[in-house]
Amino acid sequence: MKAVSAPEQVIAAAQRSGNRRSAEYWRGALDALRFRMLGDPIRCPYREGSVEFDAYFAGNERGHHLWRDLQSGGLALGRTSGAAS
Repeated sequence: MKAVSAPEQVIAAAQRSGNRRSAEYWRGALDALRFRMLGDPIRCPYREGSVEFDAYFAGNERGHHLWRDLQSGGLALGRTSGAAS
């Protein structure tokens, strides 16, 4: 298993499996990982009530799942375990 060290690497690995998702979704996932790994604040750039807002926070939830998978050793490049796609 190759170590994953940067939020962008985790997202790239997750994007290789599962269903296609929107850019807003992946931005939310990336922001959650940046929060967990780097301490960056989470700031949603989309208007509340918009589909982009909803996609962003669905992705944010995915990012937190990816973080937990990474911490438990269940995430390898190209594979995620336990994360809904």
